[in-house]
Amino acid sequence: MFLYMEGDKILIEDPFPSFQNLYQESPKLNVCDVDSDGEDEVLISLRTATGTISRYAMLVCDQEEGWNIYMYSNYLKDINAEIEYKYYDKNKLFSFLDKKGNVLWEEQLPEWSDRYAYTGVVNWGDNMEFDADTFQMYVVPQIELENSLPYEPIKITFNLSFANGNFKITSYAVDTTEWQRMDKIGVL
Repeated sequence: MFLYMEGDKILIEDPFPSFQNLYQESPKLNVCDVDSDGEDEVLISLRTATGTISRYAMLVCDQEEGWNIYMYSNYLKDINAEIEYKYYDKNKLFSFLDKKGNVLWEEQLPEWSDRYAYTGVVNWGDNMEFDADTFQMYVVPQIELENSLPYEPIKITFNLSFANGNFKITSYAVDTTEWQRMDKIGVL
């Protein structure tokens, strides 16, 4: 991807070099002072896909001595530092908790999941997106079930910050209103 900023031509190498036959959506762009240093940065969010797998990127292009490109690559590590999940097999109760142990969302798996045992995995990375306009990350955690589509009952919106070349999760909110309907639908 080429950027042309203030007379400079900048090549951004493919953030997902292992992908072949890529489909890349048009990136979202924003210009704002995201690190509060008095100078605007260029924010870019994009999605790249191959087959059924998507990868997402949030880039900050910061004018210092020259243009420096920073990509948010530690988001899965950062999410795991903020939120954990527990499953209680006895009553099929699933919980998402914050790092202090407070319950963010808790519910029994739906009745139809009796036929599809929980595999012990929550996939954070395959159903998410970044938004350069809001500087947020949206994640729909996928509760993986054996031989079934994943169960996706909640959506989590993460607010991000950027300073000194580093991204950070500053806060998050859990949204169940839109996603709760999925357990009423059952297995497709």
